[in-house]
Amino acid sequence: MKDELKSILQLGKIQKDIELHKELTITLHTLSVLEQQRVMEKLPANDTTEVAKFVHLQRLSLIEATDKINGMDVTIEESEEFYNALQYSVLAEAFTKYSLLAEDQDKVLTELKKK
Repeated sequence: MKDELKSILQLGKIQKDIELHKELTITLHTLSVLEQQRVMEKLPANDTTEVAKFVHLQRLSLIEATDKINGMDVTIEESEEFYNALQYSVLAEAFTKYSLLAEDQDKVLTELKKK
């Protein structure tokens, strides 16, 4: 891929350290189209309630969006292991912070459109 196109791929991407607790900081980034697609493909299609699907969506989104945990780079597999074992209240707080990051991305993209 040409360098000019590679630089555009990062357009609007936001990465941020999120402190969830004095002992837990995660580094999250907004999801690319491919990452969002992987999340949607892993969502259960049947035999689950809307609440359960939302919890799956939260967990899968965070797995894809997490770059670091307490400053350590993590793989998708390590991120998945982490979120699978995490208490739900902490996962929900992390997802809330991720949602705010996604809102910030929308604001950045809106500003870029004005230029």
